[in-house]
Amino acid sequence: MEEKDWNYCFRNLVPLLDHQNYLKRAEGAKKLGQYYCNLSGSLRNAPPLVDSLNLIAEKEVVQRGVAGAFVNGLDKSCLGLGCLHADYKNDLEKYKFDPRVWVLDILRHSKGEELYTPNAQSFDFYVHEYFDSNPEAINELIDMGREELALDAATEPDTKVPNMQVVLKRLVKSKNNFVAESAKEYLKRIYK
Repeated sequence: MEEKDWNYCFRNLVPLLDHQNYLKRAEGAKKLGQYYCNLSGSLRNAPPLVDSLNLIAEKEVVQRGVAGAFVNGLDKSCLGLGCLHADYKNDLEKYKFDPRVWVLDILRHSKGEELYTPNAQSFDFYVHEYFDSNPEAINELIDMGREELALDAATEPDTKVPNMQVVLKRLVKSKNNFVAESAKEYLKRIYK
């Protein structure tokens, strides 16, 4: 990746995060994430990653399709949101930045469904993998009305997860038949 400085990104990529076309928003976000991913000399004068994560969250809350693309570009170790812990842990700890809180805040305040974006992973996909063994976070997803995302996360593991059975029983009571039946079937299969 060619070397750029933050001024280039600020002039050319950051404005794309507000573009009316969701594909352009995703393109700008992914490219920005890629520059951070290759920070060893490829993005001079960049603000701390935390600043850009906060910017991405602000944009995602206004229009979906930015956060997933940014993480996609940022993820050099193919860990999805886990890359924030694996590859950027020191940077985030320096600023007392908690990725879990960042993710839940975005989901709590963003509205609508993400559109399919070619060449970029959706934020919801990353979230379901990130929380797949975290019943507490999945309960928060349910509380904020994101039952299908909660179901995806709760049913990702093919093994029993401590305290997940309680979450799944909660999903069985959903008014959404798809969620309720899927949770019921998963409980039968995994928690026999």
